[in-house]
Amino acid sequence: MAPQTKPVQEDFARMVDIGGGRQIWATCKGQGSPTVVLLSGHGNGAEDWSLILDPNDPVHQTPLDDVSAGLGKLVTSDAAVFPSVARTTRVCTYDRSDIRFTGEVTTPRPQPHTVDLDVSDLHSLLAAIGERGPYVFVSHSYGGLISTLYARTYPESIAGLVMVDTVSEVMQDLVTPGALDWWDQVNAATNDVVREGVMIKDAFAQINAAGTMPKVPSIVLVADKPFHEIPPETLQGEHTTFTDWLAMVNKLGANLGAKTITKTNSGHNIYLYNPKLVIDSIDEIVDDVRTTSTASTPQATDPAARPTAAGQEDIAGTFDIGGRKMYMQCTGHGSPTVILISGGGIAADLWDSPLGKQPTVYPTIAKTTRVCAYDRPGTTRARAEGGISRSDSVPQPVTPSSSVADLHALLAAAGETGPFVLAAHSYGGLVARLFAHQHPTEVAGMALVDSFSPELREAMADLWPSWIAWNTTPAAIVKDYPDYERVDFDKALDEFVANRTIPPMPLVVLTADKPYPAPTQPGIPANINIVTREAQDVSQRQVAQLVPGAEHITKTDSGHDIMLENPVLVSDAIVDVITAVRNGRTSIN
Repeated sequence: MAPQTKPVQEDFARMVDIGGGRQIWATCKGQGSPTVVLLSGHGNGAEDWSLILDPNDPVHQTPLDDVSAGLGKLVTSDAAVFPSVARTTRVCTYDRSDIRFTGEVTTPRPQPHTVDLDVSDLHSLLAAIGERGPYVFVSHSYGGLISTLYARTYPESIAGLVMVDTVSEVMQDLVTPGALDWWDQVNAATNDVVREGVMIKDAFAQINAAGTMPKVPSIVLVADKPFHEIPPETLQGEHTTFTDWLAMVNKLGANLGAKTITKTNSGHNIYLYNPKLVIDSIDEIVDDVRTTSTASTPQATDPAARPTAAGQEDIAGTFDIGGRKMYMQCTGHGSPTVILISGGGIAADLWDSPLGKQPTVYPTIAKTTRVCAYDRPGTTRARAEGGISRSDSVPQPVTPSSSVADLHALLAAAGETGPFVLAAHSYGGLVARLFAHQHPTEVAGMALVDSFSPELREAMADLWPSWIAWNTTPAAIVKDYPDYERVDFDKALDEFVANRTIPPMPLVVLTADKPYPAPTQPGIPANINIVTREAQDVSQRQVAQLVPGAEHITKTDSGHDIMLENPVLVSDAIVDVITAVRNGRTSIN
């Protein structure tokens, strides 16, 4: 089948800025869809997919996996996987941290590391280089764990899988705890040759806690040359064996419902021993994806097809808003465009954070329409490794009006046009409401997620000074990050004296229903959390009453960060607003 083309796809091999001070070396080549993404094994990188085992090397004829033992002549070849796949579709690969040590290298990280960091890096990389799905992931060894967690986290983006003798979480069901501990320690260890350490048991736990694996066309390739036995003097206690490995890979194939190929005439690095088999497997999955895509693509007359806007490419980067830059990322297609506005001090990651439950809001909304998230100056990243705002700093504290001006300029600089649905959390609720007041023709709907509001100050007037003291940014945070986003609460709320109304539009208000934590600062009334909870409930009802036909959701099973604790509920609320906008309604009900 002929390749399905995408707009202008440049060939490149370069460093890519993925935000948060990190860069990844990546290379892409070829034209067409789906994009094939090659994920290397433990300690290996992009270069491996352009190599083969010399066809004349006698290692091909030996019974054991000599390549994994460091034997055999590897040569760069046009018959290798990367250049071969590039002749039929788009293909990309990249280096993880601590793979190469000379030339342009991916930003290092502490080792050993966890698999979610690799998933986060890959997701950010694909967005930064503008490679839209669907993707066919082709993974070798440890790369299989990355592709599995990625597919469970972003199931809508994965169209097919080729697993090349990969590690799988099913190993924990096949070996003793002692053998699994040994294997975990071996993979976590680093040395002067292999500087990447991976945490296998942690990866298994993360995969088991993630969403379900999508049902997509899959092929699993199994090595049939045993690896060299480990010298007995290096083994202590229980360990995994080649028999265990074979059982693991075959069970993976069964679990995926995959075509499993066990006659590979190859050791562990099948793409080196038998590149044609890997290439043929990729071509088979790509053809399957193209056939399915062609059959299921909605035509213009299909009422289920979502409305689209011209020029909607995935973006992730900084944009000049007039003397400084701000970070924004957008993905998906359709109208209206959803703008996700985080609460005070939190960057875009809030809506796609590995710290919360899955599936997260950002990729979920992208299935339905265009969605964007951005970093305000001085915010911090909602990830285990932390990180500061990818937007240039500004003087603090900020106000809703300055935040609205920034957002409006950023949308224009990024080429994002309305109508917009604003989905906002906490302080972001002030930004959304003022944006809608100042730019009423651009905003078609809103979802306010336990938002901060002028109604809260009125509902707890007696304890308001104590509330300010309770919520003032601690001095230690400001000392550590002087540019950290801070809000002058009274000044911020004073901006709403003449801007209290919300124009008629589909509106959903979501209110947390779990208690706020008790105060720990000295001098704060012990009941401030209880009073705040009651006042917030009152204020949220009042906000919902500002728009006729608004929906107020009070059963959220969540604390303040509803998008982390109950992301499905938040996503459903946003989709309800999108649907109402598309149907031409000015209210939810």
